[in-house]
Amino acid sequence: MIGPLEDALSERGGLPSTQRVRLEVAHNYSLRLLKLVITLLDFSRMKAGQIEASYEPRELAELTAGLASVFLSACWIEVSCQLWSAWRTVLGRSCVNEAS
Repeated sequence: MIGPLEDALSERGGLPSTQRVRLEVAHNYSLRLLKLVITLLDFSRMKAGQIEASYEPRELAELTAGLASVFLSACWIEVSCQLWSAWRTVLGRSCVNEAS
């Protein structure tokens, strides 16, 4: 599914802009779905004892902000929410493009 979408997107000039946008959305969602399937398979392997998880301490606020940023584009597009400014208030600083 991802290959044909990438082929269609790589062709120049043949698609109207509305169709190109739809294909880009489908491509992005396909990549997200692939990531979810791979993660689900990893959890399945962990449960079966084929792989082991390694745990390390994390900063919960930054981890949560990073997770929320995954949904930021959908929030801006769909409901014009101000999620990121709320996170800046919670964390007391901006997390955009900052290295840990």
